[in-house]
Amino acid sequence: MLGLSLAMVLSTETLSAQTVKELITQLREGDGEEKLEAIDELADYGAQAKPAIRPLIRVLNGGDEEAQWRAARTLGSIGPDAEPAIDALAKALKSDSTLVKAQSAFALGRIGKASAKVAPELAEAFTDENALVRRAVLRALTNIRPGPKVMIPLMAQAMQKADPAHIVPILQTLSEFGEEVVPPLTEALKEEGEARYWALIVLADIGPDARAAVPALVEVLKSSEDEQIRLRTLLALAAIGPAAEEAVPAIITSMEKDTVGNSFCAIYALSEIGTSETVSALKKATEHDDLLTKLLASWALAKLLPEDAEYSKLAAEQMVLALQSEKKEEQRVAARLLIELDAPSDKTRKALSDALDRFDPEVLEAVIEVVSELGETAVPRLVQALENPMMQQRAIRVLMKLGPKAASAVPAITAAIKNSEDPEYIEGLQFTLGAIGESASAAVPTLVESLSSEDVKIRRSAIAALGSIGPGAKAALPALQDVMNGEDEFLKYQSAWSILRIADKNPKAKRGAMQTVLKGLRSDNEYIRSESANVLGSLKGMASERVIAALKKALKDKSPVVSGSAEQALEALGEATESEEDSETLEEIEIIK
Repeated sequence: MLGLSLAMVLSTETLSAQTVKELITQLREGDGEEKLEAIDELADYGAQAKPAIRPLIRVLNGGDEEAQWRAARTLGSIGPDAEPAIDALAKALKSDSTLVKAQSAFALGRIGKASAKVAPELAEAFTDENALVRRAVLRALTNIRPGPKVMIPLMAQAMQKADPAHIVPILQTLSEFGEEVVPPLTEALKEEGEARYWALIVLADIGPDARAAVPALVEVLKSSEDEQIRLRTLLALAAIGPAAEEAVPAIITSMEKDTVGNSFCAIYALSEIGTSETVSALKKATEHDDLLTKLLASWALAKLLPEDAEYSKLAAEQMVLALQSEKKEEQRVAARLLIELDAPSDKTRKALSDALDRFDPEVLEAVIEVVSELGETAVPRLVQALENPMMQQRAIRVLMKLGPKAASAVPAITAAIKNSEDPEYIEGLQFTLGAIGESASAAVPTLVESLSSEDVKIRRSAIAALGSIGPGAKAALPALQDVMNGEDEFLKYQSAWSILRIADKNPKAKRGAMQTVLKGLRSDNEYIRSESANVLGSLKGMASERVIAALKKALKDKSPVVSGSAEQALEALGEATESEEDSETLEEIEIIK
């Protein structure tokens, strides 16, 4: 039996090698469509397609964009064995085609560590104007892990563009290196300018693992004349926490002599470090004449000494004074700090109610945020806030944050939808019903009425809310099916998603919606194809062989975003995206929403 099995394996490998050889011939001699077909089929053989590397490189160096990006994708599917293609792929990063650049970056990442030699080319490609290319490059660098010496120059290069879409992922990638990245970041602290600033942000994100940088941070705190640099240094020390104990004397000096804003950050840092020396310094600060300094110090002590009723009481009293202050900054700071205290007293609850009654938008921005932490007890006050135009949007935000805890607000929200003519306000209210979820089923008739609105925002938010309510919205199925069968392409697929969430006991409705979502995988619109894959990935227990097959086919979509969604969907459904029987190209480009 063992001999038979071995013979079958060898026979299969021989057949695969023969097929690869035939596909290479087709690649070299075929016409346009035959060549593309050969490239795609070679991807199915993964590392077994290694003999095709040279012909694929020639295609990649050619001028046919369609063939180029497919060749890059297939080289990526071959994996580490495609190392000879690294230089050609690096050159392709400068193509005018977004797909060629994205797939080339993806392939370099799949090849792995050997691609580290072209990390500078990847770093340059990271500044591409297209987000798809940037995401592919970031994923490639994450897979290759070329090390801090490459990543830090990349950081400095990208930061100069001051584009948040660049900055955030680079910082996150750097911080993922943890302790490994601390030495070069510590060196960057010695350089004045942007490198120091961004190094401080990454060190703060690393947190306690950045303890080795504490001596250098202390030196920056003592010597820098840049207020922002000192502030960022204090935040980094706070993030490191107790391991930054040696910085306490310098932080105390900053608290006593620095600008007001940095003094507050120093108090925060002391509270996070939490040694006996910091407690003494904070106690002294509670005697300060400045209300916010006194408030922040007492708040810090209340956190550090939760069993000491004296400081909890002092913090609450100072917060009440600040909430009642004529200075808006004091009101905002007090409201945000109150969130940290357990079981606010009746005194503080009344202060919050009084602040709400003032209808001051600047105060409400902070105070309503705190109200959400009070849970269900805050709902009556928030319902009142819906009646005041100045407060409506803030109240909606808090009710959404409360989610199911805001169930008692459903009647008021439903009435507000019926009485309003403001599309943006109605949209917010309907999204709030969706956040409340199944407990908002009483609002279904009103949401069904919204499906007939002339405003697309109102229709879309109503569809989303009905789907979030789930089976309790079954009365909306006929109306949703009408929308699904309508002409608006986006609403069609959104309705299908909601129907799948609602129709748990209606096989016919589910089948129709499923057919629509599967059709969405073939849409000309990249967003619809991607979202259709995402929806299918959420259907655990409903994924038929047809669904799995459709998602596996989507793995070859020319858009890395769509193929990435398909891969994630298959993983969510517990399906392998690559196996001996079915080796598919894996697009590992992360969707950033």
